[in-house]
Amino acid sequence: MFGLLLVSSCYRDYLSVDFPFDSYKQVFLEPEMAVSSLSLGASMSIFSSQVLYDEKVIDQTIDTRVKLAYALARQ
Repeated sequence: MFGLLLVSSCYRDYLSVDFPFDSYKQVFLEPEMAVSSLSLGASMSIFSSQVLYDEKVIDQTIDTRVKLAYALARQ
């Protein structure tokens, strides 16, 4: 969660605009329940749990952070 707060703060400083909603939620669903790897809604992003990674796997870390930051930016 700390990373998400940092990204949000960075966007706010860079764009000089506040986040349009009082809260923001990220929901992770099992792959067979998710319509796509990312679905956006007002103050919420729904991800496939496939974007999550094991702490031993560092290759997927950057891709996942980019996807989470992108979803926040699209709000």
